[in-house]
Amino acid sequence: MSNKDNIKVFKWAVSKLQSEEYSYASSKGNFKQGTNKCNLFVADAYKKGANKTSPRHYSYGIIPRDTPATASEIYDEGSSDILSGKIGDILAYKHDYSDATGHTVIYTGNVKIKGYPSPNGFGTIGAGSFTINYRDEKFLIEHGYTSPHILKVK
Repeated sequence: MSNKDNIKVFKWAVSKLQSEEYSYASSKGNFKQGTNKCNLFVADAYKKGANKTSPRHYSYGIIPRDTPATASEIYDEGSSDILSGKIGDILAYKHDYSDATGHTVIYTGNVKIKGYPSPNGFGTIGAGSFTINYRDEKFLIEHGYTSPHILKVK
């Protein structure tokens, strides 16, 4: 994907900060209230931000309708070389939650976003319990998110 497209993904994600649209508490498309939507947020960032397709979930060799890849699938496809990441790439964490395989976010690198603190390490934008939020590396590590994998969408 071009740098221009990565920036479009990043800008779309920034425009959604504090939105409740993809929160755990809301419903969105085929995702019901009380379900994680981080992978849907990432898929929409690519589709709506840069008109690109993010990785899709495969079940029995086919892609179920409108199903973005899970965090675990993105993690497995990505690289542990976080230093190779650029804004707009997908960052994934693998973790066995009762209702999810991990967490996916849009990588913001060390870019300062107006109205938010400077990142401590790198930053991310992703769907949370109540809103789309910005988190930095320090926050993520403190909350158990370690060993991220970066995925560059082609």
